[in-house]
Amino acid sequence: MKNNIIVLFLLLSSSIFSQNRIILDSLTTVLEQVFDEDQKLRYSLDSVQRRYGNSSAEVNLFWRHINKQDSLNRKIVISIIDAYGWLSESETSLKANTSLFLVIQHADVETQIKYLPVLKKAIKEGNAQKEHYAYLVDRVNMKKGKYQIYGTQIGGDYKGNLCIWPIEDELNVNKRRKLLGLNSIEEYAKNSDVPYTPPAIDSLKGNVIINGYIKDSNQLALDSVEVYTTAGKFLAQTDRNGVFRIIVKKSILSSRLIFKKDRFKNGAFDFKKSNEDVLFIDFTLLE
Repeated sequence: MKNNIIVLFLLLSSSIFSQNRIILDSLTTVLEQVFDEDQKLRYSLDSVQRRYGNSSAEVNLFWRHINKQDSLNRKIVISIIDAYGWLSESETSLKANTSLFLVIQHADVETQIKYLPVLKKAIKEGNAQKEHYAYLVDRVNMKKGKYQIYGTQIGGDYKGNLCIWPIEDELNVNKRRKLLGLNSIEEYAKNSDVPYTPPAIDSLKGNVIINGYIKDSNQLALDSVEVYTTAGKFLAQTDRNGVFRIIVKKSILSSRLIFKKDRFKNGAFDFKKSNEDVLFIDFTLLE
């Protein structure tokens, strides 16, 4: 009798395992297809950006197609995570597991914030790659106009040139990157073909680096905002992400910056006394 019970248990267990395997295999197929759709247009995006510039009509058209596909992918991936959790590589495949991260990484900021703790829990349980946490945290910070922590995000200046988004405590960024299995920021920039100069106080020679993010009252990034000194000298212009980056004499810290854009009221930013060599400005321009 006891042997019969054991045999029955093994048969039931085998049946349940087979059913679960069928479900996981189906989910793997779906997620791998989502991965391919996520990457298809992005494979060509860099070359288009470099050829036409970040703010070009060609790049904007590319982004419309990408955003449409991202929306479809997001619905699929969210439904899978909500129903089955963050599926591991061993349950699916490396490609399928990476697909979960990529789709959340390319989602709207509200979705990213919602699933950031889910990803963190999955990493703790060994179901996700820890470097993905660095990318998602940095992406959320970038979208909110804040410093990134790990230096994983690449933006563009007002001329359409690619650059590393401003990094908090940049002198120690490589220590944080190493903890999450990332290579150095210098190697990352080189592999991404993005110019990068490590922070060095002596190299500034009395200058200050100012990174800025300009948005409207609805918290949306504003492009083509012109940045001037109080004396009327043009310094920079925000890119499509509302970002500008300038290197100017520290004497500007006793003055102010003026922001101008058609159909908006001019804005003025007064500097507070600071001994920092790298500053970040988050400013709202009113209509």
